[in-house]
Amino acid sequence: ELNNSSYTTTEWTHVNGVNGRKITGRSNGNSIFLPAAGFDSYDYIGHVGHYWSRMIDTDYSYSHDAFGLYFDSDSIHFYDYHRFGGRTVRPVRVQK
Repeated sequence: ELNNSSYTTTEWTHVNGVNGRKITGRSNGNSIFLPAAGFDSYDYIGHVGHYWSRMIDTDYSYSHDAFGLYFDSDSIHFYDYHRFGGRTVRPVRVQK
């Protein structure tokens, strides 16, 4: 949903002096801000965001890859990457 323009709109913005992407749901107007936290060894902080998803790439039996969300000021998309690479995790609590 975060990457599907049928469900959301996204914009590169600044919140409290931090660059990132604001993703807003079309159906209810709720939004989430994901800071451009960089990746690996703190490279590109403020310029790109790399966030892990919970999805493993099951195309291969050894499954060393997982899917993540990538964005910068121009685009947002999903990708797969080796799980040993440093990426940001944004915890989400499901309300009961």
